[in-house]
Amino acid sequence: MVRHRRFNRVISPSVILGLLMSMHVILMCLFLMGLLPSFRLQNKPVSLWGIAHFLLFYLLAFGMITVFEKVSSLRILRIKSIRWGNLGKHFLPTVLALTLLGIGLSGLLGVLFRIGWLPFSDYFVVGIKGGLLAEIPWGQGLTIRHVALQIVPIISLLFVRQRVIKYICFVSSIAALCLYSAIYMSRIMILAPIVAVFVLLVRKGLQQRYLWSLISVLIIITFVWQGLRDFEKMGIYYTDNILLWGIIRLTDYYVSTALFSVYVASTLPNDNFSDISSYFGAPEYVNLGSLGQLWKQFGISYFFVLTLVLFLVGHYWQKYVKGESDGLLVYPFMVYSLLEFPRIFEFTTVTGYVRLLLLILIGWLLRNVPARWII
Repeated sequence: MVRHRRFNRVISPSVILGLLMSMHVILMCLFLMGLLPSFRLQNKPVSLWGIAHFLLFYLLAFGMITVFEKVSSLRILRIKSIRWGNLGKHFLPTVLALTLLGIGLSGLLGVLFRIGWLPFSDYFVVGIKGGLLAEIPWGQGLTIRHVALQIVPIISLLFVRQRVIKYICFVSSIAALCLYSAIYMSRIMILAPIVAVFVLLVRKGLQQRYLWSLISVLIIITFVWQGLRDFEKMGIYYTDNILLWGIIRLTDYYVSTALFSVYVASTLPNDNFSDISSYFGAPEYVNLGSLGQLWKQFGISYFFVLTLVLFLVGHYWQKYVKGESDGLLVYPFMVYSLLEFPRIFEFTTVTGYVRLLLLILIGWLLRNVPARWII
């Protein structure tokens, strides 16, 4: 039981945000001091007020989540759920999983028809390098379709009782998301469910050596993926080492979001930020960081948005720890959104809030359905 609680603490909101915020601030400081190299970013003067705003924002967010994960919210958000009979508990998760899988696969088939049939390996090799971006459709309800696919693996593992259907849904949804992710050059599509499965494995009692091995593998895959994305178009002009390119590009990604947040936080919310990337010498970086994104979207009222979101994170964290079905479904995906915190405030992106609302709705429907895979 002690080991079980210790592993849970590794994925608590305060630990995740504390580590990420510290890393983000350290990388930014190292870059500004000239101790962290970069292939694409230029070290330009930044506003002291912007830095102060950035640090205050992080302190505020960390303080909020520390309080919300400990202060009981379960009595505040009491919403009655549907009490299903044995038949409903047995078949409802299966119907939901198959429905979401069908919605997701229909979207993927539409994308493949739009591209045209290629050798299967080409979808991955060409897609990862950005060779299909000009041919793929955007919009057209594709967000809800790939979000539906992201949820299928977790519903299958937690709630579907028919073993054959459970593994068909799990394997086919993961395979489809890998293909989606390669075609759209979007690691978010596949990383969100992978992180969610990882969080559930931690709760199940994943041994420490396997925990750190998985983290190491994910980090290496991220470096290689980041390097493959644009090495042939850009990286060969800086280095012939694809792994070094991937590592520097990844640190650049986080340094750029810190610099952009500092830059945006020192201005008025309605200012034009079109020149922000070119100011730091890397126009291909577009993410403003959580503070920059919230300040641009909501202005000073971002405080209320941040409070609401972090309250929900704390609420579902408590449900996750208690083993409640909706907490086991919703919180693992919240972990992924928290991991994106230095880069974007994923909760208010289209993909982020569509997934969150869908998860809360499905969690409400399945609240009284026991999660057999974990408990």
